Amino acid sequence: MKFLLILVKKGVKSLLAVPVSFVSEHIETLEEIDMEYKELALDSGIENWGRVPALGLISTFISDLADAVIEALPSAQAITTTEVLWKELKRVQ
Repeated sequence: MKFLLILVKKGVKSLLAVPVSFVSEHIETLEEIDMEYKELALDSGIENWGRVPALGLISTFISDLADAVIEALPSAQAITTTEVLWKELKRVQ
């Protein structure tokens, strides 16, 4: 956490962690970032600490992720969650 100490030395008082490599809440975000890094930050002089929540189950994220997977498969066509739901609704009616 060298960068944290560098920020404190530069006078930073507020810090918002954005764990862009995580798509869901799990032990690393909950334990390491929310507890360990927060404690280090506050003990080092950061006055305001926060973390942006992981994308998790946001429907547009899930849809885009599904499209990326399908597009990566040979000879597969990408479809969005909205299209799938719309077709399912039409089928059930």
